[in-house]
Amino acid sequence: MGLLSNWAIPITTIINNRIMKKQQTIIKFLSTTLLIICSLYVSSQNYKTSDTITLKEVKIKGVKRHKYGVGTIIHNIDSLSKETYSNGNLADLLSNTMPIYIRKQSDSFSTITLRGTSANHTAILVNGINLNSLTLGHSNLGNIDMFLFDYADIQLGSSGAIYGTDAIGGTINLKLDNSLTNGQKLFAKTSHSSLNNHFYGVKYFTGNKKFDSKTRVFYVKNENRFKFKNLANYNFSKKQYPTEYTNNSRKENYGILQQFLYKPSLKNTFNVLAWYQRNWDQIQPSMGNNSNNGTYEKSFDEYIRILSGYERLGSNYKFKTDIGYMKDKQIHNGNSNESISTERFIANSSLEYSLSTAQINVGINYKYIIPDVYTYPNQLDEHRTDVFFLYKQDIFNKFKYSINLRQSFVSGYKSPFTPSLGLSYTFADEDKVKKVLSLKLAKGYKIPTLNQRFWGTQGNPDIKPEKSKSVELGYNYTRAIGKSILSIILNSYYTDVDNWIMWVNKGEWIPINERKVECIGGEFFSHLKFKINTIEANFRLNYFFSSSILQESETEASNEGKQLAYTPRHNANSNLALSYNDYIFTTDITYTGERHVTGYNKTLDGFYLLNSSISKDFSFNTFILGCRLQVNNLLNKDYQSWEYYAMPGRNYNISLNIKIN
Repeated sequence: MGLLSNWAIPITTIINNRIMKKQQTIIKFLSTTLLIICSLYVSSQNYKTSDTITLKEVKIKGVKRHKYGVGTIIHNIDSLSKETYSNGNLADLLSNTMPIYIRKQSDSFSTITLRGTSANHTAILVNGINLNSLTLGHSNLGNIDMFLFDYADIQLGSSGAIYGTDAIGGTINLKLDNSLTNGQKLFAKTSHSSLNNHFYGVKYFTGNKKFDSKTRVFYVKNENRFKFKNLANYNFSKKQYPTEYTNNSRKENYGILQQFLYKPSLKNTFNVLAWYQRNWDQIQPSMGNNSNNGTYEKSFDEYIRILSGYERLGSNYKFKTDIGYMKDKQIHNGNSNESISTERFIANSSLEYSLSTAQINVGINYKYIIPDVYTYPNQLDEHRTDVFFLYKQDIFNKFKYSINLRQSFVSGYKSPFTPSLGLSYTFADEDKVKKVLSLKLAKGYKIPTLNQRFWGTQGNPDIKPEKSKSVELGYNYTRAIGKSILSIILNSYYTDVDNWIMWVNKGEWIPINERKVECIGGEFFSHLKFKINTIEANFRLNYFFSSSILQESETEASNEGKQLAYTPRHNANSNLALSYNDYIFTTDITYTGERHVTGYNKTLDGFYLLNSSISKDFSFNTFILGCRLQVNNLLNKDYQSWEYYAMPGRNYNISLNIKIN
């Protein structure tokens, strides 16, 4: 009751004093959402069909719930989408398969915006380890190559009680296959594009009933060379904008990820993960500096990630523990005297215990951090310890709830207590229809980056952590119709982010807790799986609405009440995949709405992008050969993701892969 009473007053105040007075358009949106829910409920009571399959016979993939994240939406990236973009990076995958805004500087730098928050408010995890830079606070999605990973999902909304720092807007989980390989498997892939971009990758798995080895290696060499209309250099004599080719836009990355698994018995598993990657990027200049080689920049990144773990399964418990080491290094413009490096020593343990209708997970996460940054004080280090308690109970297979608690301890620094409460009620669970209503209350937080606290004379060791409160309401409707399955999810949310950190110019650039931001929005997911004769089809239509309003600001008072820069209110996407006789045809349509740019006095137009692909597998006695032709930006749209940074027009990609089992 203490958690509920703590939430009751702030939520009531928020709804009455802010939403109803300042966000009338959002009230209309939420009313429309409620109307849709009611109409779906009424129609489902009177709808009759000659169903030939039931929901119990079909497992719907795409959107699910986290075990302890009752009321939280997790969207699984399906295997076909991941295969389509497996020669690309995480930015390519997300921007083409979800209505998520990825702010791209073409091929060199990409950041994410989830639920109207910043890139610093999204946690990027690999097997539970946060990849976000300790110095910058976020990850460059353009250098996370999807060939290395087997599964990917996106958890929307605050999940700080489960994952810890950064998870205010959402969490992206990249996962590896931990199953044992029976025999040997080889997978090799190469792709080449009209942008003079090239990809090569090999996966080799070998194992038996007790031991398994998985090796993944990739190499990327991209010229990223394309024509664009230079909108920053108008030619007055010719009365037109000149057409130029991109300069300083190359990248060359390679990496290896090695897994070892040893399972001496059904109850015991040992695992080791070792990941090395090197990234070399030329940072694409703005249009105005495309021919000014004096402004060209480049970046070199290198990192090592090693994790070793043990898992013990009992009759009603699971114990996990692991230790690890991570080192990230960055050199800008080849100046090794100004390198930025951090080391992390990691230790985690958790114990999950299952009761008849409930599950409990308690654990501890520890990090010892040693930065080596040319502007930081000497002999700087930091200890971070998180303790967490996760609880979920299922009552009569109808009502589920979860209570999650986390407290973070940072040496010489105070971190907030982070609870969450999730509720869901299944009010129809029949052979042909399932309907679930959910509610979630959560707090989130972001520990300030090392740069924000220790960078030269500008860092502020006493800067406060960013923190958030959020509430969301969801509705899930699934129905079997003949040989088809329809799944619809509606979700509305409110998030209040306080102590938002910005670098501001007060004679010199310094970080301050400068903003208070209110994020209100809704999400619509739909998935229709059907079959027409011998053609199997999957259709998805998704839409995100995000109102992210600056409420309070010391340095941007004139922009209070406005949508944040580079945060579109509207994002949508649709995807159609058709399978016939080993041929697969896909088409993706994405829409990104209008965005304010920095300064708020100018906007970037919204844009649609259309991508299509066709693939075919050829089976032989000992191997399968796959071929794919993909066309990106089929309509040759001229658009900008980041103001005055060129993006490619229509381009083509051909890929070949071979599978040997």
